[in-house]
Amino acid sequence: MNKTGEYKFTIIVPVYNEVDNIYALEKAISEFLPKSIYKACALFVNDGSSDGSLARIQEVCARNKDFYYISFVKNAGLSAAIKAGFDYTCSDYVGYMDADLQTTPDDFNLLLEGIDKNSMMIGIRANRQDTFFKRFQSKFANGFRKMMTHDGATDTGCPLKVLRTDVAKRIPMFKGMHRFLPALVLLQDGGCYGQVPVRHFPRVAGKSKYHLWNRLFGPFADCFAYRWMKPRYINYKVGENNLYFMADIHNISAGIILAIGFTAQLFFSLRTLFQWWKSEKAKKVVSPSAYWVLSVIGSYLFFVYGILRDDFSIVLGQLISYYIYLWNLNAKGIWKRLGLVLQTILLATPVVAVLLMIQDAQTYVANFFRNEDIPFWLVIFGSAGQIIFTLRFVYQYIYSHRRHQSTLPTGFWGISLFGSSVIIAYGIFRLDPVLILGQSFGFVAYIRNLVIGFKEKNEVKK
Repeated sequence: MNKTGEYKFTIIVPVYNEVDNIYALEKAISEFLPKSIYKACALFVNDGSSDGSLARIQEVCARNKDFYYISFVKNAGLSAAIKAGFDYTCSDYVGYMDADLQTTPDDFNLLLEGIDKNSMMIGIRANRQDTFFKRFQSKFANGFRKMMTHDGATDTGCPLKVLRTDVAKRIPMFKGMHRFLPALVLLQDGGCYGQVPVRHFPRVAGKSKYHLWNRLFGPFADCFAYRWMKPRYINYKVGENNLYFMADIHNISAGIILAIGFTAQLFFSLRTLFQWWKSEKAKKVVSPSAYWVLSVIGSYLFFVYGILRDDFSIVLGQLISYYIYLWNLNAKGIWKRLGLVLQTILLATPVVAVLLMIQDAQTYVANFFRNEDIPFWLVIFGSAGQIIFTLRFVYQYIYSHRRHQSTLPTGFWGISLFGSSVIIAYGIFRLDPVLILGQSFGFVAYIRNLVIGFKEKNEVKK
């Protein structure tokens, strides 16, 4: 899952050979984030820098939990960096600022105040701190652009802007088009923007990447490109469709996904707590019916959570253990009391989900095995933990099947303890609170059941 989806607002910072500004950017942005109107993060886009900017970006991202980055293989230009930022953002709103710090992130709040009523908010640089010649070039280019586009924007070159992310992703971007964002937003049905004065400061480090050619002659040609594109811009709105529901599965908010995961772990914790209590009361390890009922509910939800998290190890683990839970329900005499409809739903849901995944196998292979958030070695490690953890139910099934009754043998708890340790380690690597908290609670219960089981065996020997 893209981590920017956990935020309401993402600040894109395109960087090209700005190594001397990175620490100042870190300070300015980290001081702003707690003051942001919306929960916010920063996304640095390294545009193929050759001066050590990438190493410094990685350094500041490592020590700031709300800092992220992507890096181009080679320099592609400012428009490409902004487009990549739009493409890789999953928050509701997206803004961007230049790395030269001639504007301050503190002024993003001025723009965010109006974004709920507009498609985009743009800054107007008040008291510009540039040279006279630079201001002249900008004013001349701005005037010509306004004449050609009729967008009404006062200062389209101001690098402080905020857009609705859905609007940003529909903007047709190609080289030079970052200068025409207000005009391009107006092409969209219902597109509108607001303008707010923002502060401007002189550049204190690094060198400007703009000169007479790319400030005047480039935009001059781009104006004609815009005029050509304007009548050809495509607007459409889908009414009805019959696509599979899983096509939009990743649009579910991070909060809802976590809620599903924590609810699943709640059922797993309740089953462990109930079984523990019954075992302490009986002074032996028992396998109560409620344990398997809660297991089925928890596994059903956790399977859904694994799909939403693009986490192959979770999906694999639940797919194996889920049907063993159902066998135990049957062994306890509960399955036949559920009714045909519920039985069909419980049996079919994982199968249908897997078939849908296979139908779009290429996407899910990319999500599960080429996911930038989960390195392949971590997928293997997590899968190994889930397989070990799940083998306890395979062991429990074989043990119970031979005795023709549902029971929880001592070996079950030993495998649980080892598998849980691996999953906790995986959860720490993944920064997954659902896995960490859920397994930590069970860890104590597994140890206690081992103690009860050994005591029971010793008493039988005596």
